[in-house]
Amino acid sequence: MTSNVNVSTDDSDEFIKEIKSYIDNDMIVSKSQVPDYTSEYSTAFRTKLQEFVTLDDSKRDVTKLLQDIDYEIASIRQ
Repeated sequence: MTSNVNVSTDDSDEFIKEIKSYIDNDMIVSKSQVPDYTSEYSTAFRTKLQEFVTLDDSKRDVTKLLQDIDYEIASIRQ
């Protein structure tokens, strides 16, 4: 799909027409206006996972790992 909003979509597939209706009705914003937490989420997840795998087997608690990851993710969204 072209990024040029002046291109006719009359003979396009239905999903393209639907996307264009979102654009025409100002229901889509530029990605630059939407916070991108992807790398923050990824970093939080990998950090907690790396900490987990360095523990001795006897100290590995999956429930605590998941709680820690949930906490980290929640703190990013605030």
